[in-house]
Amino acid sequence: MIQDFVWGAMRTSSFCAPSRIVFGPGAVRQNLAAEVRSIGAKRVLIVADPNLVKAGMTESLNEALKGEVEELLTFSEVLPEPPVDIPLKIADIVKEKGIDLIIGFGGGSSLDCAKGGSILATNGGHPRDYFGVNKVKKPGIPTILIPSTAGTGSEVTAVAVFDDPKQGAKFGIQSPFNYAKVALVDPEMTMTCPPKVTASSGMDALIHAVEAYTSKDASPLSDLLALPAIELIGHYLVRAYADGKNIEARTAMSLASLWAGLSFAQAGCAAVHACAYPLGSTYHVPHGLANSLMFVPVTKFNLISNYDRYGKIASLLGEDTQALSLKEKAEKCVDAIVNLMKSLDMPLKLRDVGVKEETLEKMGKDTMLQTRLLAHNPREVKEEDAIRFFKEAY
Repeated sequence: MIQDFVWGAMRTSSFCAPSRIVFGPGAVRQNLAAEVRSIGAKRVLIVADPNLVKAGMTESLNEALKGEVEELLTFSEVLPEPPVDIPLKIADIVKEKGIDLIIGFGGGSSLDCAKGGSILATNGGHPRDYFGVNKVKKPGIPTILIPSTAGTGSEVTAVAVFDDPKQGAKFGIQSPFNYAKVALVDPEMTMTCPPKVTASSGMDALIHAVEAYTSKDASPLSDLLALPAIELIGHYLVRAYADGKNIEARTAMSLASLWAGLSFAQAGCAAVHACAYPLGSTYHVPHGLANSLMFVPVTKFNLISNYDRYGKIASLLGEDTQALSLKEKAEKCVDAIVNLMKSLDMPLKLRDVGVKEETLEKMGKDTMLQTRLLAHNPREVKEEDAIRFFKEAY
């Protein structure tokens, strides 16, 4: 472990995060009003998942802000795998109503839409203009991001991802201007998360941490966050899935998701996410599930890049790796992934979610469009590799 940190410290690295992170049960009740006050916002737009609005979850935000702002509006047209027109709609509302703060509340789709609406409101143009890295020219309006799942990590990252129907693919906008002014991570906001979403979002957090830890751009700072995130998920994800009212499990998963988000915000996600993008765009498979379905074939491919690190991951996820060779320890990582997915009653193959065999090759080719992600993968991925990932996952 110490040698890992020393090796990583031989290269220059940096650490970026939101201006402020507030974590803990009750963080929204206890801190939201004060955070809004410190920003000086008077006209606030809540961007939320429509299911959260229907379930009355946004009422906790309304209650916390009663008497604190002059105008409080809610935008609830967020869709899973959000298309590019959603942040455009949000930006129009911001400009029309003079909004000076956006609160994103929900899963990754809501938080990404809040980010996208923020930067479009001040930079203008179309999301397509900013696909890639560091193409946003100036800050958006301030955002406070509040996750309702333990998995996305979007509340602490500089990336917002949108589906572009015109190009038939998903793309990310990566910019330091995407960082939230405040990330409010409150495990109480995840207590009503359904079991299937708990499972898929928890796997998403695990993949964030694993891809960050094995990234070409991993550093001692990202490792410090990725390793305990992996261990917490190994201990608590199944518990949170089995009993959503278990506040200890929910708190642990919220913390793991936060740490995983911070780790991949530094080291990047890689080929698993690159494969998940065309799968989500083509079949609208939820992001966490899409990642999970591609996790095994990509991990098998990447094992040879760092047996030691994959062996550590297997151990943190509860596999017995004693008395095994370095290679055998690494191979246990694949067993750990499959065993965890089985414990969560998740589908294991693409055919189980309605994917058609004749689309596999195209999705493999479309994976190669995700150069921002593939750049972090510990092994170079060629087109034939990507196609093979989909065939193995099928």
